[in-house]
Amino acid sequence: MNLSPVKQFFRKHSKKFRYALLSLLVLFAIYFLVRTPVLKMVFSKVQQKLNKGYALNLQAEKVGFTGFKTITFQKLKVDFDSSTILLIDTLRVNPKIFSLLTGRILFKEIDVREGKFNFDIKKLRKIKKITAVPIDTVEKTDSQTNYSKFFYNIINTSFQNIPSRLKIDKFTLDYKHDTIFSNITVSKFLLKKNKFTGNAIIKDNRVDENILLSGNIDKYDNRISFQARNENGKTITVPYIGPRWNSLVKFDQIFGEFEMTRYRGNILDIRVASGIENFMVKDDRIGPEPVITKRGNGNLKLHISERAFEIDSTSTVAFNDFEFSPYFKFEKNPNRVVQLKIIRQEFEAHRLFKSFPEGLFSIIPKLETKGNLIYSLNASLNLDYPDSATLDSRLEKKDFSIVKYEGEDLRKMNGSFRHEVYERDRLVRTFIVGPENPDFAPLDQISPYLRYSILTSEDGDFFYHKGFNQDAFRESISKNWQEKRFARGGSTISMQLVKNVFLSRKKTIARKVEEMLIVWMIENLRLTSKERMFEVYLNIIEWGPNIYGAKEASRFYFNKQPSQLNLKEGIFLASIVPRPKAFKYAFDSTGHLRNHYAGYYKLLSGIMLRRNQITPADTLDLKPDLELTGVAKFSVVSREEEREEPNFFLEPKRFIIELFKKDDKEEKKDLILKK
Repeated sequence: MNLSPVKQFFRKHSKKFRYALLSLLVLFAIYFLVRTPVLKMVFSKVQQKLNKGYALNLQAEKVGFTGFKTITFQKLKVDFDSSTILLIDTLRVNPKIFSLLTGRILFKEIDVREGKFNFDIKKLRKIKKITAVPIDTVEKTDSQTNYSKFFYNIINTSFQNIPSRLKIDKFTLDYKHDTIFSNITVSKFLLKKNKFTGNAIIKDNRVDENILLSGNIDKYDNRISFQARNENGKTITVPYIGPRWNSLVKFDQIFGEFEMTRYRGNILDIRVASGIENFMVKDDRIGPEPVITKRGNGNLKLHISERAFEIDSTSTVAFNDFEFSPYFKFEKNPNRVVQLKIIRQEFEAHRLFKSFPEGLFSIIPKLETKGNLIYSLNASLNLDYPDSATLDSRLEKKDFSIVKYEGEDLRKMNGSFRHEVYERDRLVRTFIVGPENPDFAPLDQISPYLRYSILTSEDGDFFYHKGFNQDAFRESISKNWQEKRFARGGSTISMQLVKNVFLSRKKTIARKVEEMLIVWMIENLRLTSKERMFEVYLNIIEWGPNIYGAKEASRFYFNKQPSQLNLKEGIFLASIVPRPKAFKYAFDSTGHLRNHYAGYYKLLSGIMLRRNQITPADTLDLKPDLELTGVAKFSVVSREEEREEPNFFLEPKRFIIELFKKDDKEEKKDLILKK
């Protein structure tokens, strides 16, 4: 009987097949015998590691296998400081067999049911303290860190650990800060065949919304994209921000994409794209009105090298119909240096103004303009040596002009106008700025001593710049970074004037930006002359309680006309401009100026003398032996207040002393004093 070749092969090797089958059965038997003890041993080691290194207590009611290789954890929880941080009712993981053979644990499937993570910031800080590495170790490690390799390992490992299938049935992230709570509950989530869908319920003290999530994950190309929108087609309110900072942030939908494009030669390239629709922010620190951007998107190209992070200049950021290309770089080699650039770009002015978010500005959107604008920025800050900060910001015009004023007329200072004074959003006084007002003082009827004192202390370059002093801005950046707060501004007389005449005095981000744009237009389009601007400034600035303008100030303090003021009186009036209502602390109970002002008088008069604004004869025996002769003398501190606050007085601007450390060639750059 002839056998087929296949049967002949099996008959010939039947003994080998029996041995192989027997060996396989033995291996399966061993696997089923030892898998549970090995799993418990590994789980125990993880418990010990977490407890020793992080003071975390990992527990589970039941740990075992379901089916061939699915590991099931029942009532898995992590405790810290007598409270539960993480609790999962049922967790099933299906590891990849081949990954186990290489010593790595990768999961094919993960199934989470009824999970909860309590994000308690106070407890997490305790964990951080327990796991803190000594400072010297951190510095040594950081000096050897290769940023590109570090982030490549994190990103690559994260994508590799994404399972082929992930299913979540209700997982809640709880956050609590004092009386404020916020939580996000992922009620359903499914990742399968590189696509994911799900919905999440977000809640806080004010918000309760259902969000739909969708997207794609390509873990082999290291790319992920997502989209989030409200289930009912309404806007999404971002949780926690409202009750925490009394703000409101909303949007219709948000989408984004992240991709690690290349890692070669210690250079990691990453692309991040995002977009948002009908983005709304309501925050009094930005402005009084809700700020709405209909469309916003960005396409950023990041380069990470061994010691630097960089946003390429080919990146784009757009809001509504306006687009620009930023450049950013952070480098530590060896100092930490930050660079920010906007490559010189020409654009249509009308398009820019109409693209500004709705509610951000009050005057600019109502202007009808024609022509183009050209802008460029080049700034850098050495975080370890902030005094070396650089700043070069340029806004140029090309056939630019204002065609029509639909709201506030930026030329109104050329003639008489009504000026309104507000304090804490309350109207406290209204007066005419012009010859119709008997308290108005023309520029040529104001003492040159007062004029030069104001220019020297507030803005020494006023008649030379076009609204801005970049050196003052640069110094304010350095100072603010050193003190980790807003310690010094860079306001010029032009900026102070625009703030008082056209805008609310309330300090907001929007007001500051609009202030700068209006200053630029008034100065560069020559809407008002420098002389008239200075004249208006001297007639509207506050010089005491309900005292506005040079004429009222002269009468209030010295019972004089502004043309009669001497050098001592002019320097004093310039010194109280930053804090006019606190003038009374500059004098003792007898109405005489305190001796603390001697140094200030010497410094300010010295600058004015070097500029030939005063003569040597003016400075002879110049001392702050000033006496109030106007009604202000009845407002100085009493003897009782003087005893309670013996060291409290209106302190002159200290850093004016720095002017004498500069060369004469650089003198102009340093005359802008902090506001």
